[in-house]
Amino acid sequence: MLLADAGADVIRLDLARPELPAAVMWHRNKRIVPPERGGELLSEADVVVTTNPGVLADLLDGTGATAPPGLIHLRLPAWSGSEDDDAVMLDRMAQAEFGIAMRQTSFAGGPIDGIYPFLTYMQGAWGATACVAALVERTRTGRGQVVTVDPLHAAAAVAAPTMVAERDLPLPPTNVGPAGFNPLFGTYKCADDRWICLGALGEKFQDILFSLLGTTDILDDAKVAAHRELIYAPGIRDRVRARLAEACRLKSRAAWLELLSEAGCPVAPVEDRADLLDHPQVAALGQRVQYEDPVHGPAVTGGTPVRFDGVARFRPSARAYRPEAAWHPRPDVNRGRGAAATLNPPTVTGAGSGPLAGVQVLNLGTVLAGPYAGMLMAALGANVIKVEVPRGDEFRLRNYMVNRGMRSLAIDLRDPQAYRGFLELTAVSHVVLDNFRPGVLDRLKVGRDHLAAVNPDIVTSSITGYGGVGPMGGNPGYDPVLQATCGIMRAQGGAEEPVFSAIAIHDVTAACLSAFGACAGLYARFSGNGGLSASTSLFEASLFMQGDELVRFAARAPAGVAGRDYRGPSALSRYYQCADAWIRVHVTSPQTFAAAGLIGEVPDAEERWRTRCRRR
Repeated sequence: MLLADAGADVIRLDLARPELPAAVMWHRNKRIVPPERGGELLSEADVVVTTNPGVLADLLDGTGATAPPGLIHLRLPAWSGSEDDDAVMLDRMAQAEFGIAMRQTSFAGGPIDGIYPFLTYMQGAWGATACVAALVERTRTGRGQVVTVDPLHAAAAVAAPTMVAERDLPLPPTNVGPAGFNPLFGTYKCADDRWICLGALGEKFQDILFSLLGTTDILDDAKVAAHRELIYAPGIRDRVRARLAEACRLKSRAAWLELLSEAGCPVAPVEDRADLLDHPQVAALGQRVQYEDPVHGPAVTGGTPVRFDGVARFRPSARAYRPEAAWHPRPDVNRGRGAAATLNPPTVTGAGSGPLAGVQVLNLGTVLAGPYAGMLMAALGANVIKVEVPRGDEFRLRNYMVNRGMRSLAIDLRDPQAYRGFLELTAVSHVVLDNFRPGVLDRLKVGRDHLAAVNPDIVTSSITGYGGVGPMGGNPGYDPVLQATCGIMRAQGGAEEPVFSAIAIHDVTAACLSAFGACAGLYARFSGNGGLSASTSLFEASLFMQGDELVRFAARAPAGVAGRDYRGPSALSRYYQCADAWIRVHVTSPQTFAAAGLIGEVPDAEERWRTRCRRR
């Protein structure tokens, strides 16, 4: 889907398997043909995407065809279950195996079953990014390659920024409540029993919050006054949370939203996911897409999560089933299979250094999403220089992880001499990344128009909170605030208290989408089309990462919701506590438990299973 959204001609082989509602979205822009047509199509393909290892051989078997030498084979294997297993369940098993479920905060502690298949969404996004990076490498070498992104890669991409562990220290307990460890980044109930989410990251917003809530006495603690980071420390955070909860109960949600928003403190109502596609910000971004799906009829989905300035906005169309199909004629551009790029092409710096070896990237990102986009490009082999203010990125103290693989240049871009130095670097670079608020690029004179004056083919990729347009366009973007606004907290909490996801899902997804946009821009540049300017936002990332849950059509069943300390959807598919740890179980019938000797009778299976697990 992401490749098609970026203009690729995508043909899908119809494998006649059960599909999730989001197939309406994920298969948009594709022509779908019988699988026996695959062999002849493969000979002219640039990319083949598979889930199961034998598919490529099956396509070639008996056709006499061979895979073209420049083919990029993108392998996206599922977690180690049957290919017929439910995809959402496989995602939950992967979250169990790779430790993500155990790091979610809750009332009781222990693993929490995530209602969203975030690993699967990220596997697709990171797979598409790595695939385009391989195409970029092909423009200079002419060689194809196999690119594998499995669920463990996806887990690393999703969890790396927020799930850092120190080797010699125990992991912090997670029984701190569903609002998380940070009392200034969490949910609170107001006087009318409706919920808001605060996003007071940094002293500036904290001071505004304490003043408006009448809780400046929090700073009477000498330790907190001297070092604000201690607000999050055990023994202090509970007192801070209780004080803020007490204050929030004094006014209605509408009153707090008005006061805090006018003062510039990030805040949001905890909303319902079902209303998201009707949100005015979705309309302003052109992110509500309607078309006639050939299977389900009239459908509504989210739009394309990455935009390319200077290119007509891509309007998705419904999937189309065909008895056969041929590739569309290629546009008249340099295809790049081994051909030289048009401007200072990257050179290989060493074997095994990644598909983006030799690509020069300047990363203006701050806090999380921007730096992480640079880290992902560094992981693909790019030479990334992080350009930050002389005092350093304010988020280094708590999230140094997202600066991995980059070198730092500490300069003040407002200083004329420093700015000239930055332009000199731009002249010999390929990509500039940023996640500034709307207007900052122009104020600092680092937008694409300014950079193109010294490097006409420069590729830029920008992240904002809400896309820079519409009623929320200028707002700062903070992951918890987006989780509240876009319904993720409500869906995971169900009818109970909203749940703040321990994964900074909007930040990591926007970072990956930004890296995807940068790679697509590089491929266009080295294929002879010149540089592109890509952009995405945390808000658009939310629509992408809720693709299956947001799709609407007449016959679809409601998307699932979770609840308090959610262990799983049923006695047959959930977490159980054993004598020493936890396991995640999924079986299709109670008889499976009985056959394993775990229960004697099918009735009361859940309680008997719990009893047996505690003994082992």
